[in-house]
Amino acid sequence: MSLPSPLPEERFGFIGLGSMGAPMAKNLSNAVSMLRVFDIAGTDERAPEGTVCCHSLEEIIGSCDTIFLSLPDGKSVIQTAQEMVLIEEHSCNTLVDTSTIGVDAVKHVEPIVEKAKIVYLDCPVSGGQSGAQAGTLTFMGSGSESRFRQLDEILQSMAANIFYVGNRCGQGQAMKLLNNFLSGTAMLATSEAYAFGMSQELDPQQMFEVLNVSTGVNSATLDKFPKQVVTNRYAAGFSNTMMSKDISLFRESVLKAQTLSPVGKIVQEYWEQFSELEPLKDFTQIYPFLKKKHRNKE
Repeated sequence: MSLPSPLPEERFGFIGLGSMGAPMAKNLSNAVSMLRVFDIAGTDERAPEGTVCCHSLEEIIGSCDTIFLSLPDGKSVIQTAQEMVLIEEHSCNTLVDTSTIGVDAVKHVEPIVEKAKIVYLDCPVSGGQSGAQAGTLTFMGSGSESRFRQLDEILQSMAANIFYVGNRCGQGQAMKLLNNFLSGTAMLATSEAYAFGMSQELDPQQMFEVLNVSTGVNSATLDKFPKQVVTNRYAAGFSNTMMSKDISLFRESVLKAQTLSPVGKIVQEYWEQFSELEPLKDFTQIYPFLKKKHRNKE
């Protein structure tokens, strides 16, 4: 199927130049002409090389047709959306939100921007900071399918995998949250299994070789433990604080949907404890955290 191309001479902007946003903007700037960027915490020191700095929300909204967002939470996205629609002189017609903010926040944001005749696309990403830097993220898009498909070529500058998951904004968030819940659960379960294996003097490298061709295989056994935990690197580029936030958003959505939840509460509790006691640590450090917690019980 041939995909529609971006609009001719379309102008692009990027708001939010944090640990995810800055490398995403850098890759996007290689695919578009004169990418404009803005960060409320300071643009000049965060702007990737080759981008055009904007120094206010008014400036970037007034000079771009399509704007990408990468903000830390729902409150930030809602506030930005509210401020955007108050700007009379704006040219923005599409807002691509790559933030992870939860289903309820998306339902709040969409009608705000729609009143200003701005198409809202709910497009959270997975892959962490390393994926953002390498341009190998996974996009999970929902909203207008025609507009999403039109941006496919642009998204490829930041992503290795692009999925359209539904025409209802919020479905992208649902996909991202269930993914991160599984990722967080895998880290907890693999920590428990790895600790037992080490107590039995199993070789760690061989342990994961066996697991990865057996039924216990998961993202932690394939990647996080062999590359980060066994090596003591602990530099996957995603914080425990963000993992805790995402799992809490997942739990909120599950409770609201009243779907089954046999293990969600305990997974949420462990990530909340870790992020409260040792905030902003790499999420792969859950293993030494659990070991220390276990020793303190003895």
